[in-house]
Amino acid sequence: GNRLLSGAVEFREADNLLSTFVPLLKSFDPQLVEFFDIGSAWYASAPTNNPDVTITPLASTEWLKTAGVALRSELGFVFALEAGAGWELVYGASADWYVRLTGLF
Repeated sequence: GNRLLSGAVEFREADNLLSTFVPLLKSFDPQLVEFFDIGSAWYASAPTNNPDVTITPLASTEWLKTAGVALRSELGFVFALEAGAGWELVYGASADWYVRLTGLF
C-alpha cells in the first residue's frame, strides 16, 4: 500500500530461565524478550502505476497483531543474534519460529 502504520512494544530482562538449563548460553549474556507488534498497510489513494487498487480508509483496514518471545544476545558492538517464536493473534494460529542476525551498518 501507499500507507503503513506499525508499532511494537518489547520487554527485555536478563535470561535466568534457559541459561540455567543450558550453561553454554550464559557466556553470550542473553536477554529474554517478550514482544507485541501491530501494523497495517493500505492504499489511501491510487498510485499512478496501479490506478485500479482498492482504496481503503484507515478505519476500515485489517490489522495484523502478533506476540511472541525470543532469546537475544548482543554479539558485539553492532551485531545481535535472536531466536524465538511469534504467534498471530487469531484463533488457532501456530507458532512462527525464527532466527535473526541483525547488524547496525
